Amino acid sequence: MRNHIFNSLLTVATITYSGNLAAQQKPNVIFIYADDLGKGLLSAYGQKQYTTFLYHPTQLPHGPVSVPEVYPEIQNNFQLTPIEKEYASMVKKLDIHVGLILQELRKQGLEKNTIVVFSSDNGHEIYYSQKGRAEKPYRNLQSGEFFDDLNNKYSSSLSGDIFNGNASMAGLKRSNLQGGVNVPLIFYWKGTFAENEISNQLVSNYDLLPTFAEMLGIRPSIKKDGISFWKTLTENVLLPDNRYVVYSSNLGAAIVENTGWKLRHYAKKNIFELYNLNTDPQERNNLIDNYPQIAEKLINILIRECESDLRNGINKTG
Repeated sequence: MRNHIFNSLLTVATITYSGNLAAQQKPNVIFIYADDLGKGLLSAYGQKQYTTFLYHPTQLPHGPVSVPEVYPEIQNNFQLTPIEKEYASMVKKLDIHVGLILQELRKQGLEKNTIVVFSSDNGHEIYYSQKGRAEKPYRNLQSGEFFDDLNNKYSSSLSGDIFNGNASMAGLKRSNLQGGVNVPLIFYWKGTFAENEISNQLVSNYDLLPTFAEMLGIRPSIKKDGISFWKTLTENVLLPDNRYVVYSSNLGAAIVENTGWKLRHYAKKNIFELYNLNTDPQERNNLIDNYPQIAEKLINILIRECESDLRNGINKTG
């Protein structure tokens, strides 16, 4: 499979084009439901004279945990509890659905002029909590202490999460730790994108719009927060070191720079922490006293982006 994999702030989208990418064609937009993937609704791709955008949002995997069946190979895994088997089957079902989309592209001969993008909207969350195993409220099962994501940061190995859904990073969804914001971002374009390349460039989901705009030769009339990484995909052009992403969370705001430096604000106690994600993706070693100039620079940017009020970096919607 030819792809680019990025670090990014569960969606499957495909763009099929005909002829000149820069042509100002009206896209043919298709929305499909998961259970319809195998029923020929992708046949709209057959209208090859159109530029087509297909967007497939999915609840797989998400809560509440619910799946029509537990797959036999998962049912026979005695390391998993019943609800964990259901969750694992949701993940497998997602994999099957993505496979159906790719299969249809191959069937219709559109694989070489279709870009497939796979990503997510947030980091890991646990929907299979149970007594003695990833308990809620989350706590360290070895010490019995509750995680506060400051002095005791959430860890899959300490919480009893058998799936290690945050890839051993700290934190979960709604936090400003990497486990709550880091997601997969995969680009697949058969015959065009280099094979099995992994990029450590910092991109976010709001970069997709300017990226696709550049791909289509369109100049947005309104300035967007995101930047295009189209040339990173096609020519391996690196993004600027000073490129940064700012985001809010239930804990407070955070900023990550393309260099790997990250500053987070723990609003409850008005504490800043500084990490080098290149060497410490688990955010274990707070370096704020070691690199005061870097910390000051990132604090100033964060305050500016929060419009001079760090309370704007606190998520108030859930």
